[in-house]
Amino acid sequence: MEITANVPGATAAIDGVVTTLPANFLWYPRSTHTVFMMGTMPISAQSRYRFTRWEDGNTSLARQIVMPNATLRVLATYQTEHLVSVSAMPAAGGTIHGDGWYGEGTRAQLEARPASGYVFTRFTGDVTSSQAALTLTVTGPLNVAAQFSPGFTVGGTALKNGSGSGEAVGLLSPLGQADWRMSAAAGEGEDR
Repeated sequence: MEITANVPGATAAIDGVVTTLPANFLWYPRSTHTVFMMGTMPISAQSRYRFTRWEDGNTSLARQIVMPNATLRVLATYQTEHLVSVSAMPAAGGTIHGDGWYGEGTRAQLEARPASGYVFTRFTGDVTSSQAALTLTVTGPLNVAAQFSPGFTVGGTALKNGSGSGEAVGLLSPLGQADWRMSAAAGEGEDR
């Protein structure tokens, strides 16, 4: 009897004894044995193996094996997963959705959502983009930060507080339900 896995260093509790795989056993025909696979096994702090199924399609971590009269080989199948870590900069600037563990080669969808009084600026870290919604193919661990700046969106246009090319200078404040006033920097007048 051979019990093995498709990844190196896999372990299983076989009849209650933790065993590194592959492992071979001399079991009597018609004897019953319990095999319990580890659900996840770390590769690193941001990558792991996750049990998916047995070679015969069974998806239970634990199973009983009744030894047949012939030799038997059972294979546990694992998938490599990577952690997608996200953060908002500053933390009060908004939220980013889509973090978690993803199977290698699968697609992660990240979306940055600004808090009131902020606008999304860009993603930084292992991914750089000015798009607030991204779809990425996960081939390894990712650390991504959504950058937010103080400001407002008016008519689909992001207006940021501060100075510089393409930025509105001053603060937007509501006058009524549909009216907004932009207070310009000192000495630059006022638009209504």
